[in-house]
Amino acid sequence: MTKITANHLGRAAFVYIRQSTADQLLHNPESRRRQYRLADRARQLGWTTVKVIDDDLGRSGGGINRPGFERLLATICEGRVGAVFAIEASRLARNGRDFSGAPLGLLAALWLLGRIACLISALLPAGLAAVVGLSFPAVLAGVVAREILAGRNWRNLPMIAAVSVLGIADLRMHLEAIEVPMSGGLGWRLGLAAVIVLISVIGSRIVPVFTRNWLAKRQVENLPAAPDILDRASLGILQAGLFAWVFLPKSQVVGAVLVIGAALNFWRLLRWRGLATTAESLLLVLHVGYAWLVLGT
Repeated sequence: MTKITANHLGRAAFVYIRQSTADQLLHNPESRRRQYRLADRARQLGWTTVKVIDDDLGRSGGGINRPGFERLLATICEGRVGAVFAIEASRLARNGRDFSGAPLGLLAALWLLGRIACLISALLPAGLAAVVGLSFPAVLAGVVAREILAGRNWRNLPMIAAVSVLGIADLRMHLEAIEVPMSGGLGWRLGLAAVIVLISVIGSRIVPVFTRNWLAKRQVENLPAAPDILDRASLGILQAGLFAWVFLPKSQVVGAVLVIGAALNFWRLLRWRGLATTAESLLLVLHVGYAWLVLGT
């Protein structure tokens, strides 16, 4: 226990409690009692602030689409956690350990190999750089699909399409490089649009959640607005405009749609209370980053 330092004890200890099904809640109360007793263990080890997260009772451990687990992740990212207590690793996640270590290292190596192949493509046989480069998005799409299906995290299904679109954009750029007849520039525009869409979707999830948690801790009453139909419409208009721009880059109508989408997303950004986070640079930079996305669009 010598690894516990004053820095750890100066932050809160979080006890994460989960049982997977309603049947376990009904017939296995002893497991639940053992998990709650971890709070006493944390106090014995020296923590004075111990918080219990039990929002996920009755929820499966597959994926991360769990309100309690999402709140725990947000708090960890804010640097407010000294330790996390769980009765066993599977309480946190059942499938997260399946893709780590060597498999994750191999995926990173595949990405690096693709970049090297592109750099020396002039020295390689025609098409070889494309095959090596495209292997990464193809494998990544498979990995993303596997994690989403294993965790039954259906709301993230569009991520499979997004990664696949990046692969298609990469393919177009390779075909253009070897002078296959096709409309020029479509590949890089498709890739850029896909990246902006991913940033807009992921940013829309993490920026307001992290901001809300940080402001709530400081007992600020005016919190970021909850997502509503206008938020979804703002994202929809921006993303529709981006993909229309891929195929009609000179259209004035598409340009007007993008301006409207950018304006609506700037309005969303204001609702996330970014100006209230100036005391926390890590949070503030998230708001600034999303602002650059809006202005760049």
